[in-house]
Amino acid sequence: MAANPVVLIDAGARGGAGELKRLAPWVHAYGFEPHPESFQELPLAAGPYARQQYLPLALGAKASRQTLHLTRHPSYSSFLEVDWAVHRRHLRLMPLYEQWKAMLEPVGQAQVKVQTLDQVAEEQGIRHIGLLKLDTQGTELDILRGAQALLEEKRISLIKCEVSFIPFYKGQCLFEDVSRFLKGYGYVFVDCLYYPEVAHQRRPFGKGRASPVEEVVEQPHFAMGGDAIFCQPAPCSGQDALVTGTLLAEMGYFSPAYEVLQGFSGLSKGEIDGLLRALASISFRQKLKERLKRWLPPATLSWLKR
Repeated sequence: MAANPVVLIDAGARGGAGELKRLAPWVHAYGFEPHPESFQELPLAAGPYARQQYLPLALGAKASRQTLHLTRHPSYSSFLEVDWAVHRRHLRLMPLYEQWKAMLEPVGQAQVKVQTLDQVAEEQGIRHIGLLKLDTQGTELDILRGAQALLEEKRISLIKCEVSFIPFYKGQCLFEDVSRFLKGYGYVFVDCLYYPEVAHQRRPFGKGRASPVEEVVEQPHFAMGGDAIFCQPAPCSGQDALVTGTLLAEMGYFSPAYEVLQGFSGLSKGEIDGLLRALASISFRQKLKERLKRWLPPATLSWLKR
C-alpha cells in the first residue's frame, strides 16, 4: 500500500483525525472542521500519518455558504438547530441533564464555506477514499449527496457515519435515511457501534439534584445513536479490494474482509490468511483504549485520539 496510500476523509475533525492509527504510515488524512475555534486548535503538524491536511470548511450537498450554529461545547455545533422539545421528551430525567443541556446552548453563529466531497476529491487529486468518517451533527446525508460521483464509481471503500434514531436537531437525517441512500449505491450495512451506556452517580458533583423527580433516575440512552459502518462489497480493482479488506479487518470485521479479499483482491488464500492474522494482533494499548471507551462519556473521549 506504500505506493497507493489509503485516503482517510474526516468530516467533523475537531481535535484531529483519529481513525486508522495503526495504519498511519500508509494513510493520507484530510480533515474538515468549519468551527473557527476548533480549526485553530487542530494539530496542523504532520502527526502520525504519512500526510495530513486540514481544511477550514464544511462538506455538503452543494457548494455554498451556510450558517453554523455555535454551541457552548463546540462538538455540538451544527448547521441545524437543536430541537429542545425532543431533548426534553426523551432525556429530561437523565442524571446531569441540565449540565448536558448547558453544553448545547447556542452562543453565536458563523458563516462558513461549504464544498461537495466530489469537488474536493477532484481538486485534491483523490482517486479513491479508503474510509469516509462523518460526524457533523445531523447533516451526514447532505455530505453523501455531495459525493454521488464517488459513490456511483465505487471510489469509497468504507463509510463510518454517525447516526441517530431520534431527531435531536431540527430536520436532521436519521439512520434509516442514510441506510436507504447508501443501499441505492450498492453499499451494505456492516455494524453499528452504539454509544456506550454510562453509569452516572445519582447526584452530580457540586450542588443540585441529578433528577428533578425524587427517587426517579433515568440512565443515559446512548443506544439512541452511534457510528454506523457501511461497506462497498464489490470493489472495482484488486488494489481497491486490498484497501477495503485491510480496513475491514483493521476495524475487526474479519468475515466481510475475507469475502472481499477472496472475491476481488487477486491474493492467494495463504496471502489472505497471513494478512488477516497480522491485523488480528492488537496491542495492549489499543485493548485498553477500547475498554475505556465503554465507560467514559463521549464528551471526554477526545484524548483517546492522541
